[in-house]
Amino acid sequence: MPPPSPLAIATSSVSRLLKEESSYRTELSTQEQRIAQLQTGAGAGAGTEEEDGVGNSEFWLRQEDSGGNADPKEVEAAREAVMKAKGGQ
Repeated sequence: MPPPSPLAIATSSVSRLLKEESSYRTELSTQEQRIAQLQTGAGAGAGTEEEDGVGNSEFWLRQEDSGGNADPKEVEAAREAVMKAKGGQ
């Protein structure tokens, strides 16, 4: 089997980068929804043993919010990688 052509390599790279960017966007959207849910009081584990009324939702809100700071940077980095792979168009 001959080695893949440069075009095939570039195409698969761009495809992988687009999937990665999509994944980051989905993750960011999901995280924003969880943060909004925590802020309204129906947070993670509401009504279960995790949320026992002692302010556990504030902890989860801080955890989700601290993770949200990196995600927009990852989305932008993935977008820049896609543009670079496409040739800067």
